[in-house]
Amino acid sequence: MVAIALHGGGPTAFDAGRAAQNMMLTAWNGRIGSCPNGMPDPDAVAQLLDLEEGERPFTVLTFGYPVRTRDPERHTAGDHMRRCATS
Repeated sequence: MVAIALHGGGPTAFDAGRAAQNMMLTAWNGRIGSCPNGMPDPDAVAQLLDLEEGERPFTVLTFGYPVRTRDPERHTAGDHMRRCATS
């Protein structure tokens, strides 16, 4: 599990989002699945992580190996587009 915390103001959420995305893409390249998780109580998460004044949790990512392996080349890009268009 990885927690991304922010400090200060400004457009830091954008950079934190890109950091999360890059971690998830890098994990996927190594065939590791990932999932961003919501935080119903960010104050409790901040306390659990022992964050300092002015720091706040942004997101928590979980990583793990999928139970079933995925073959992204099993379907063509067109197959995926048709499936999305009908849902």
